[in-house]
Formats: sequence, structure tokens, C-alpha cells
Amino acid sequence: MFGKLFGFGKKEDPNVEKFESQDPDPSLGNFEVKWNSKYLTKRDYNTFTKEFEKRKWQEKSLMVGVYSEIFTNTFADWVEKEPNSYLAHLFKGANEVFLAWEARSGKFAKEVNDDQWQGFNDHLTKAEEHFNRSVELNPNEAETYARMIPMYMGLSDKEGVLATFNKAIALNPNHVVAHTYTLNALKEKWLGSKKEMYEFADNAIKRNDFPY
Repeated sequence: MFGKLFGFGKKEDPNVEKFESQDPDPSLGNFEVKWNSKYLTKRDYNTFTKEFEKRKWQEKSLMVGVYSEIFTNTFADWVEKEPNSYLAHLFKGANEVFLAWEARSGKFAKEVNDDQWQGFNDHLTKAEEHFNRSVELNPNEAETYARMIPMYMGLSDKEGVLATFNKAIALNPNHVVAHTYTLNALKEKWLGSKKEMYEFADNAIKRNDFPY
């Protein structure tokens, strides 16, 4: 188990994209996540889309989480070349959310300077545009709604967080990322309180007390 998590004990495959950080392995040892990255490296968007849509939701979610932090230029190129691809906008939206939090940094709000706040807000605005376009093109992808949650958290939009969470679980009641992001957004330091976090967890258990 630990070998998969930290990427030990496997021979390197020359056809598989190497991620910058291997400690721990951001793909959590998932071969499909590593393997399908080659299509993004080659900018073969058609094959990547076909492969992505064949995957289980857990693998899709892991791909979005991993790739959104790596392929910034690739996603910009994909959106430009295929503006009507819901998946291109989903990945670019997730990438913009990542870039927003990178621009803000992990500092306390009072320590974030004006330029960092500006970069944060600019990237979140771009993310919203891409996510909205993705939803227009395909309103039935739970992953899109899940990835919108930290965007709305950054915009201090609690209503947006809860609305997109409800849309995500309407399509996939067990979506881990949607639950995790919403629970995080309901922390007292963001948009909620301990009471709201407990209520959220209790309601999730009542909906499905053994989802896996």
C-alpha cells in the first residue's frame, strides 16, 4: 500500500509522463492517471477525451486533481483549439483555481498583499468563466460542479458552494472531492462553523452511511 502511495517498487515506463513531484507520487500509484498524461503531453485531445470518459468517476477526479497543477499551457492551448469541448473548460477551470490559490499563497489573509489578492481574484474570475462554459456544454458531469466548490469558497460565496455541492451529489451521491471541498469550505475560518461542519457530516452519513 505504501509503495503505491509513495511510488516505490515499480519500474519506470518510458511511455508514461513523469511528474515533477514523486514524493509522494501525486497519482497515488494509479497507472491510468500516469498513462493518460501522455496524451496531454502530446496534445492529443481527442484520444485523451475518449480515455477520460471511459474511466470511473474516482479516476476522473484524480486525473483532474493531478493534471490541473501540471498542464497550464496545455489547457490554454486545448481551450483555444477546441472552444466547444466541455472537458477542456473543466480542466482549464480547475487549473485556474489552482493558480488562484498559488497566487494568494498560504499566508493568513492579513499577510496577503494587494498584488496577491488581485492575482487570486483574476484567476477565480477566469475559473468561473471556464466552469460555466463547461456546464453549458455538458451539465451532467459531476466533476465540474465539485471543482467549482473551492472557487466559490475563494469568492466567499457560501450559497454558491452549497448549490454546486448539491448539483454534484445529485449526479454522484458519493463524490469524495465534492464532500471534502464543501466540508473544508464550512470551516469557521472560511464560510461556516464547527456546528455546520458536524451537521454536514451527519447529513452525509444519513444519505449513505456506507458509500464504498
